[in-house]
Amino acid sequence: MSLQTSEQLRLTSPGVTFSDMLPAFSPDGHSVAFVRYTPILDAHDVFVVPFSGGTPRQITHEKSDIRGLAYSADGNDLVYSSDSHGANRLFRTSVSRFGEPNAVKESGFFHERPSIARQARRMVFTEKFKNTNIWRVPGPGQPSGPAELLLSSNSNSHSQQYSPDGNRIAFISSRSGAAEVWVANADGSRPMRLTYFDGPSVGSPCWSPDGRYIAFDRRHPGDGKGDIFVVPSRGGEAVQFTTDVEFHHSPFWSRDGKWIYTSHARSGQREVWRYQWPKGVSQQMTFHLGYRPRLSPDDRYLYYTKGDLPMMFRSPVAGGPEEVVPEMGDRAENGFWEVTSRGYYWFGKSHDPFPPLMFFDFATRKTITLAPGEAPLAGGVLGVSVSPDQKWVTYPRVDRNVRRIMVAENFR
Repeated sequence: MSLQTSEQLRLTSPGVTFSDMLPAFSPDGHSVAFVRYTPILDAHDVFVVPFSGGTPRQITHEKSDIRGLAYSADGNDLVYSSDSHGANRLFRTSVSRFGEPNAVKESGFFHERPSIARQARRMVFTEKFKNTNIWRVPGPGQPSGPAELLLSSNSNSHSQQYSPDGNRIAFISSRSGAAEVWVANADGSRPMRLTYFDGPSVGSPCWSPDGRYIAFDRRHPGDGKGDIFVVPSRGGEAVQFTTDVEFHHSPFWSRDGKWIYTSHARSGQREVWRYQWPKGVSQQMTFHLGYRPRLSPDDRYLYYTKGDLPMMFRSPVAGGPEEVVPEMGDRAENGFWEVTSRGYYWFGKSHDPFPPLMFFDFATRKTITLAPGEAPLAGGVLGVSVSPDQKWVTYPRVDRNVRRIMVAENFR
C-alpha cells in the first residue's frame, strides 16, 4: 500500500487452498518475501514475489511451522524461524541459490520473529515459549488435596498417558531441545528418553494394551507429511507404521490390541480411520469430520472431536449414527477429555479465567467439579489422562509464559 496515496496493490492470489502472511520487503524494495500456509497440512513455507508482480517463487520446502522472516542486510539471504528441527529456531537460506538452510549460530530453541538492522550489524528476535508441566489431582472418591507437580522441566512436558498397568507414564517433552517421546515412573521419577529424531515434532503417545509399545505421531522433515510410529516402551528403535497418506495424527490403540485408530485427511477432510496391527487392512470410521479418536473401555463406542468445535461426539464401532455426548454438551476444552469405565473427565469451558476439571459419574448420573481452574491449559496437546485405578487425574498446564526480546550483536 502506498503511504502517499493509500493505493493498494495485490501481490499474491493464494485462493482457498492457501493463506499468505508475514510479508517482508527486501532492502532494495524490489521483492517481497512471505509465508504461505497450507491449512490441510498445518504447514508453512517461504516464498518471494517481485514487487512489480509475477509468480511467487518457493524458497523453502519444509512444510513446517514458520514464525517470522527477515532479509539479511545485503538482501542475499533470508532468516526465518522454523520448527523443522524441533522447537522453533532461526535458519538462514539463500534467496537466489538452491541449498540446505543453515541454523543461525546465534539462535537457540524457541526463537522467532527476526528483524535485521540495515546498517548496524545487529539482529533482534523474540524468545517465546510456554513452560508447560504435568500436574495431577486426586480422582473422585479420593481424599481431596491441592494439585501436585508431577513432571517438570525448564521447557515443555505434555500429552501424558498412563501405561495400562498404571506403573509408568509416557509423555512428550522438549527438555532435550526437540520434542521427543519420554517415559517415567508413575510418580514422575526416572524419566527416560525413548526417541532421538531431533526434529521435527512428535506427539500424541498411546500405549499398546500389553504395555510393550507406544504409538505416536511424527511429522517428516521437509515435506510436512506425518505418520504413526511405534517404539518399544523399554527402549529400542522407533519404526514407521503408516505410509499411505499426507498427515496421520493422534493414534489410539483399541483395547483388544488389534487396531490403531488415527485421524487423517485422505478423503479431503480430517476423519477417523483404523489400521490393523501390526499390518493389514484399513477402514474409515467417521464421515462428517473426526479428530483425536478415543474408545470406550469395552471397545463398543468411538469417541472423537471435530477440530475446534467444543464438543465430544461418539458413534458405535459396529456402525450407526453419531451423537453429541450429552453429558458434556459444548462445554469441553478441545483435547482435554478422557473416557473411562467410571465416567467422563474433562476441563469445562467457563466464564472464569481458567477452566475447572469436571467429572460425570456413570453410576450416579451426576456431574461434579474435581478441581478448580488454577492456570492456563497447554493448547494443541493431549490434555487428560486418568490412572487405571482412577486415583489420579493428570493434565498439562502453563506455569510460565516467557516472552522477551533478544539481540545478536555483530550479525552478518
